[in-house]
Amino acid sequence: MNINVGLLPRYYDAWNLDDGRVGAPKDPIPQFMHMNLDKSLDRPMPSFEGGRGTVMYHRGLDPSAFYTTWSYVDHLALPPGTSAGPAIKPDMAEIYYVISGEGTATIDGETAQIRAGDAVPAALNESRSFAATGQGALEFMIIGIAKDFESKKAYMLSKENRERMSSR
Repeated sequence: MNINVGLLPRYYDAWNLDDGRVGAPKDPIPQFMHMNLDKSLDRPMPSFEGGRGTVMYHRGLDPSAFYTTWSYVDHLALPPGTSAGPAIKPDMAEIYYVISGEGTATIDGETAQIRAGDAVPAALNESRSFAATGQGALEFMIIGIAKDFESKKAYMLSKENRERMSSR
């Protein structure tokens, strides 16, 4: 998956390679941003964001990886019967991409069934919670985008970010 992020056209967060990479030799050291969402990197997180049970989590990309207000990309797996949230984030919008599993998403009081391939946006100040209701884990890639640069800076210096960084 290639996600380009930028403030100006043709200027992207560490991905501006100026070539299509078609037919290009493989670089011995990749010249682009890389993250690993492998489940083996996950760490147990009890009562994640106020949820029930112990979920598995790790930070794939931290705030320093982005020149924009994009702030993180995380991996989250909710085993059957567990949940995350509800949480309200006044300065952080998030997109939850469902990698695998089935469950429910509740955004600002509205609940919907979700499954692999779905994307769930949660805007600033919206309450968000998720529950795994299927036979297997409900697995997400989460993208966090700060309201503005001051909010991103505050998040980078926060205890929450330091704790999330230690789960890498």
